[in-house]
Amino acid sequence: MKIFNIRRTVLANLVAIFIVLNVPVYIMNFYITQHAEQNILKRSTDAIGSNARYFLDSFETEIQRIDRLKNEYLSNEEFLQLAIEGPYLDPYTKNSLILSVKDKLALLKTSSTFVKDVKVYFPNLQRGVFASSYENQIAKEDVRRMLGSYKDKSMLHTSRTGLALGGLYPVPLTDDNFIHSIEIELSEPSIKKMLANIGSTDNHQSGVAILYNPKGHWSVSNHAEWQESTRLSALTDAVKQGGEPKGDYVIADVERESYMIMHEKSDILGVELLVAVPEAEFTGMLSRYSYMLYSILVVSLLFVLLFAYWIYRLIHQPFQRLMAGLRRIEQGDFETVLSTRKGDEFSIVYRQFNSMASRLKTLIQEVYEHKIRLQLSELKQLQSQINPHFLYNSYYVIYRLAQRHDVEQVAEYTRYLGDYFKYITRNASEMVALADEMNHADAYIRIQMLRFSNRIKTDTEPLPEEIGKLQVPKLLIQPLIENAYTHGVESKLRDGYVRLSFTRTDQDLHIIIEDNGEGLSDGALGELRERLSLMNEDNTVDETTGMLNVHKRLQLKYGSPYGLSAERSGLGGLKIVMMIPLTIDNMHEARSERDV
Repeated sequence: MKIFNIRRTVLANLVAIFIVLNVPVYIMNFYITQHAEQNILKRSTDAIGSNARYFLDSFETEIQRIDRLKNEYLSNEEFLQLAIEGPYLDPYTKNSLILSVKDKLALLKTSSTFVKDVKVYFPNLQRGVFASSYENQIAKEDVRRMLGSYKDKSMLHTSRTGLALGGLYPVPLTDDNFIHSIEIELSEPSIKKMLANIGSTDNHQSGVAILYNPKGHWSVSNHAEWQESTRLSALTDAVKQGGEPKGDYVIADVERESYMIMHEKSDILGVELLVAVPEAEFTGMLSRYSYMLYSILVVSLLFVLLFAYWIYRLIHQPFQRLMAGLRRIEQGDFETVLSTRKGDEFSIVYRQFNSMASRLKTLIQEVYEHKIRLQLSELKQLQSQINPHFLYNSYYVIYRLAQRHDVEQVAEYTRYLGDYFKYITRNASEMVALADEMNHADAYIRIQMLRFSNRIKTDTEPLPEEIGKLQVPKLLIQPLIENAYTHGVESKLRDGYVRLSFTRTDQDLHIIIEDNGEGLSDGALGELRERLSLMNEDNTVDETTGMLNVHKRLQLKYGSPYGLSAERSGLGGLKIVMMIPLTIDNMHEARSERDV
């Protein structure tokens, strides 16, 4: 009886606490609901307005970019030559210029999803050139339309198939005073697709967006029926009259339905954008949310009262024991075992928990061993793939020297080449002394010096004696020097320069290879850094040779803090910094041999 009274008291406390906590919730629910409705409405309208501004800004930027390309083409040397000298050129030269012009038009077309076609008209040749077809005739009304757009000072005008940008060179004083013209047809499906995304935020699928010329020349909408002049005029009139102002939008009636209307304008393009969403889309949804909230609160009160006692008796206590076991597993105690109770529903859960703990312990051990084996296997594979990296170009150099009958240089070259391949094939050891690795790199440098003669100079800083015995993975330095020659200075006709130097800290050694190559752009440097970073995060990057191979091998051997980093050298080209750890055992061995 005492136990029953204790449990009844606990249940009464649970019910009382729930009521005390929920009475203020019910009282405040009305105010919270109102605030939520306003917040949802504001966020929804802000999202649609933001979409509208983003679309118009993006559209304006893209049209300006296309217009700049159009103006560049108008004054392009090949366009002018074909326009002025075309009738007097021989057929071969004229056809070559036409093909070159067509290629440029095709490039402009593929540079933007907004471009449907590009065509240029040469009056002296009485023909046109199209980006997407081999037609050569342009209708006279198309030319007159472009002339009209110049007189109207509109960047965009209508064409036979939709919107277009036109350009004439030079700016005509009369209708026939120009030497060539360009018309860029815009893709209305692409514009409509972006417009459809503006008025379709969340559940508002019936919103309409209209891009139009305020002078009434043209309009484009994701709903074709809204391009009619009557509906468009009703929306523009509502914006001009102000409607019922509500922050960043106005509310107005169009054809007996209330719409929330947002307006954006581009002075550069001379276009405006209207977004109209039926007000019922917002208010109807918010009313449903309010009704659902009240219903859920009432039903939840009934269910909690009914299940409070049952939860305490049948679930709460065994659940607490289960949670305690999970916390011990989280802390690494995989020996945790929960005792089962026959006839209890939690007995199955407890048995599964015990099985899970045992399986987790086994899986963690298996995954750890698998990871170690996988890294060792991948390291061997990458090293075996990089060993023949230098062989691709060697025979061709010997062939060139032999053709010149330069026996002395052939002998010298093959001696260094023999030293080079002797180092690669003399043993299968994965780790070598840094001094041996430097000797191998020096042999490669001498081979390249014979190959490039006086075109390229290479300076190598002497290796500090105390780190000569440092054990490092085989074939680390030579691929980076080869990269400096191949991608940095090989194209230079003179004054090529490659430098190899060393810096060290208490814990790490930095091996620096840099060149004065001139072909490294900021974009290429950024791409290289990104690829090195991707290999830090993802071991599945498909690259097994050259610089990225070295970077991956270093990380497999020493961990993610080590490897390669790329930056622009003070010499003007690429600077690669290789960071490897100065291990205590290797350094101690080197110092002992030096003291003896």
